Amino acid sequence: MKIVVTVFLVVLPLLFLPKAKLERMLNISASSHFIRLYGLSVLPLLITCASGIPVAESGVVLWWVVGMGLVSNSGSAFMLFFVGGNTRSRLAGYIFGLVALGLVSTVISPELVLRKAW
Repeated sequence: MKIVVTVFLVVLPLLFLPKAKLERMLNISASSHFIRLYGLSVLPLLITCASGIPVAESGVVLWWVVGMGLVSNSGSAFMLFFVGGNTRSRLAGYIFGLVALGLVSTVISPELVLRKAW
């Protein structure tokens, strides 16, 4: 679910919304090339995460995907808490932090995470 939401709320807007609208929404002033590049750089992370889903459904943890997710999500949470200063940044930081904690639970107890929820 996080992957699909991120595609619609992050990747597509960063790639296709007009620069002026993105600057207003994000409260930044940046080159449109950097904004588009960030949107594009998120896409391979999402593809890598998605590639781990069918493997996990077969009962195997792809540890490199877990590691990548830990670095990406905990790093994002850290940056949003300590660099971003507004309320919206902190909310996003909590979300990334919760995802990182979920990945830590995978490291601690992979069998619990691989168990079907329903």
